[in-house]
Amino acid sequence: MKDDVTIVQCKDVSTIFGLVQKFSDCFTPPITSRVGDLHLYAAKLQQNATLYCLKEGSEIAGCIAFYCNDVAGRTGYLTLLVVDEAFRGKGYGLALMKTMFQVAESCGMKSIRFEVSANNRVAIKLYLKCGFTYEKESQLDKIYMCKTCVETGAFTVD
Repeated sequence: MKDDVTIVQCKDVSTIFGLVQKFSDCFTPPITSRVGDLHLYAAKLQQNATLYCLKEGSEIAGCIAFYCNDVAGRTGYLTLLVVDEAFRGKGYGLALMKTMFQVAESCGMKSIRFEVSANNRVAIKLYLKCGFTYEKESQLDKIYMCKTCVETGAFTVD
């Protein structure tokens, strides 16, 4: 990665709203059509999720949001990962995933789960590279994936 790349946690609801708005159309269907009110969605993420953005210089290149609040089940949930098309191929998705793994470990999570569109081959390739495995497919063209930490309590990336 370049020297001017930083990953910072985003806690402010207006910043989170800006990120969700910026990247909404990168998803199929767009986030706006799935959640309706972006302000409410940003508030939900701010209240319940952990969100990091990756910057190259002053430009936001991508972000990741995940939940580490299932203390009983010790399961984290990835809710969104996106890298702007102009910044893809630089390892930024992997860097954001590693950040999530570190936070999940520190929160005591033992597994991370999520669903991804079966058509999102680029994302699935990254998830497989990070050690996620297929759990099942749904009838809605979604794939459920999971990664469990190793015996040492760490999430590793090959």
